[in-house]
Order: sequence, then structure tokens, then C-alpha cells
Amino acid sequence: MKAISPFIASVLLIAIAIASGVIISTWYTSLIKTQSSTVGTQAQESVTCSYGGIRILTETIKCDFSGNGSSAAPEYLNFSVENSGSINLYNFKVLIYLQGITYQFDVVDALTNSSFTDSNPLKPDEVRTVKANITVDMPLADATWIELLTQCPGVNSGKIYDIDCTP
Repeated sequence: MKAISPFIASVLLIAIAIASGVIISTWYTSLIKTQSSTVGTQAQESVTCSYGGIRILTETIKCDFSGNGSSAAPEYLNFSVENSGSINLYNFKVLIYLQGITYQFDVVDALTNSSFTDSNPLKPDEVRTVKANITVDMPLADATWIELLTQCPGVNSGKIYDIDCTP
């Protein structure tokens, strides 16, 4: 049997090393571009969101127990919110903490029943009455706190305690 010559073995070894280097280099370049793009987007969002602010007008909190807490006949938690920041806010969710469990519900405009989106936001200095459709049978009068969330992490109403939802 004949073995391959040392010259051909060296050429093959160099070719494999170069091909491996090209593949790893291409992968690494793609990874770096993806990561820097993600970090750039997050940084831009963080800077934009730093101008956000929202608050619940606590004196406006009202509960409507006309439904039974099902998706077909929800109960409602109504309140007014003020955009106290300088950016548009949307994608509202309300957290309700009750008996050791945190529930999350979508929040819509109480007059139009439409969701707050990037094309239908709560604008700076605007106050609107909103409602959360409560689709779980829960005694809202026993809620420990509620909190309103927005599309911006960290831009929320803070926890509102002492909710008066007696039926």
C-alpha cells in the first residue's frame, strides 16, 4: 500500500484549516452583527421609554359586577389614566393581585372598546377612561393592589392599594 505524500497531506491539512477558519469567521461576523443590532434596538427603546410616565387617577376606580366573570359576560374594572410622560403609550395590561395570585387582563378604551396600539396610543398629557374586562370570577373587592403596565418595561402606574370595589 502506498501512503499519500507528505506534501499532499500538508496541502490538505492547510485547506481544511482555511475552510474551517472561513466558516467560523462568517458565523462569528453574523453573530456580532445580530447582537449589535439587538443591543442597538434595546438601547433605543430604553432611551425612548425613559420619557414615559403613566398614572391611574385613583379616585376614578370603579367596578362593574354586572357580568359573571366569564369571557361571555365579563365584569369590568374601570378607571382613568393620564399619560404623564412625553411619549405615546399603548399595549396596556392591568395586573390585579388577589389572594396570592397575580392576574393579568387587557385594557381597552372604555368609550370605544378599542385597544391601545402604536397607531391608537394614549398621547402625552391625555387622560382617558379605560376598562379591563375581567374574565375570571374573582371578588374584586378583595384585591390587594392593581398596577397598569405599558409597552415600555419600567413605565407603569406603580401599585395602587386600597381599591374600593365593594359590590
